[in-house]
Amino acid sequence: MSESRELQWYIGDVETSGLSVTKHELNQLSIIRCTDRSIMNKHIYLEDPAAVDKRALEASNRTIADLLKGDRKEIVVDIVDNWLKKDGVTDEFRCLVGYNVSFDRRFLQALWKKCGLTFPITLYLDLMPLAKEYAKLNNVNTPNFKLGSVLKFMEIKQVIGQHHEATVDSKNTYLLFEKLKKSGISHTPYIKRFAAIDEEED
Repeated sequence: MSESRELQWYIGDVETSGLSVTKHELNQLSIIRCTDRSIMNKHIYLEDPAAVDKRALEASNRTIADLLKGDRKEIVVDIVDNWLKKDGVTDEFRCLVGYNVSFDRRFLQALWKKCGLTFPITLYLDLMPLAKEYAKLNNVNTPNFKLGSVLKFMEIKQVIGQHHEATVDSKNTYLLFEKLKKSGISHTPYIKRFAAIDEEED
């Protein structure tokens, strides 16, 4: 079967045990494939509870016990990797869209690397700069550009659920992406390429 050269869009969000990609772990991921709106949501078993940043627990209203639920990272990576590759394109024709997507990218790439693989997405689009451009063009005054604030001033009815939960955040990011596409703002200049994790990033 020949590979397609049509860009495939994915919306992604992750939850982690802290902010450092070298010290902390990714414990939940949620990825939406835009072509069919199918969702891949997985929880990953926490291997080092002692390294958890308490601020990450407080922000997401989770406990250590919550982070010990899920599958081993190798199982999750294998399932998600195969699911992504069912779209019929190479890594260079997949784009992960997120809100502050550099955070999601670093943890996803690190997780795949721990399993001896390369995360099969090369292109990334961060919606935060687009939201700022939208606010400027529409003379919107906002106290901050957190995802919830942006959804509010763009009049997007957000999916309600647990704060800082990957499935909820990925769905709301999808709604934001759809609204921004209709706004007339070009997202093409904001797409960036990151083929592999930079060891110096943290």
